[in-house]
Amino acid sequence: MNLNLHKYTHRTELFFPSKEPFYNTYNASFIPYNDGYLFTARSCHHKDLNYPTHHSDIVMFTVTKEEMNETKITIENGDKLVNVSDSQKHISYTSGLEDPRIWSSTYLTAVGLETNDRWQPEVVLCKFNIEDKTLTQVKSLLIHGDNFIPQKNWLILKEEDQTMDMLYSINPFRIVRLNKDTGRGFHEIIKTYETIEKHGSIHCGACMYLEDKAIYLVICRVVFQHQYQYSLWIQLDTSYQVIGVSKPFAFDVRENYNGILHYETCMSIVRKNSEEIYASVTYGDQHVYIYTMLLKDIEAEIESI
Repeated sequence: MNLNLHKYTHRTELFFPSKEPFYNTYNASFIPYNDGYLFTARSCHHKDLNYPTHHSDIVMFTVTKEEMNETKITIENGDKLVNVSDSQKHISYTSGLEDPRIWSSTYLTAVGLETNDRWQPEVVLCKFNIEDKTLTQVKSLLIHGDNFIPQKNWLILKEEDQTMDMLYSINPFRIVRLNKDTGRGFHEIIKTYETIEKHGSIHCGACMYLEDKAIYLVICRVVFQHQYQYSLWIQLDTSYQVIGVSKPFAFDVRENYNGILHYETCMSIVRKNSEEIYASVTYGDQHVYIYTMLLKDIEAEIESI
């Protein structure tokens, strides 16, 4: 497939020195915070040949608005989020928490393996203390009937006092409502659609609510036999109806040693201003870039359905 490359107006590389606490750092997500941006990322390093073979930390750092205009930012200072919660740990393939998606200055989601005894990845909801850089709550998110299926890439759409609405899957399209304190989902799936794409499995990437347009903007990636194929934009209205899907695209064309496209993972999209958004994209679990894109260019690629 000949992929169209997405238009962008600026690109900033996030460079992480290979030293404590960063190691191999990637899959960065961020939110507006104070007069800049608060980031989380996954810092992963090998341990040994026995299980767990890898350990992942969630690292947190800030970037100023001015730095976002640079072409390269070297992240010298960051903090590990130390897990002080009462969550039980089990032996598994890896230890720690992977792929954090920060939602607010209180909550983030991540992927855990040592959080269960099933040797399966699952999504966890984490509450953190931004002052002392600790994880004070780590709750497994469980949906009745799906507890033995590997779980990743759920996206928070909306937070209420007691619940969160989350985009659970796109293939088929399902949205669930979970209790923030227990991590358990209501048995009723509040929206279910037939799959909107049949060229591979679809993995959620990131989402944001465009308040002035009353639209949720979602980015996802299509994967076939563990190989990245392309990305898609999806639009939802406030009742979570799918109202638009984009043409397939990629942010870049990067091939690995055997000519296969490097995996592109967009972990975060953030409103910069009324006309632009940021997108945090990782290539091949190594290189992290922040793209600045015009909303009108995104909308031009989306077809109503």
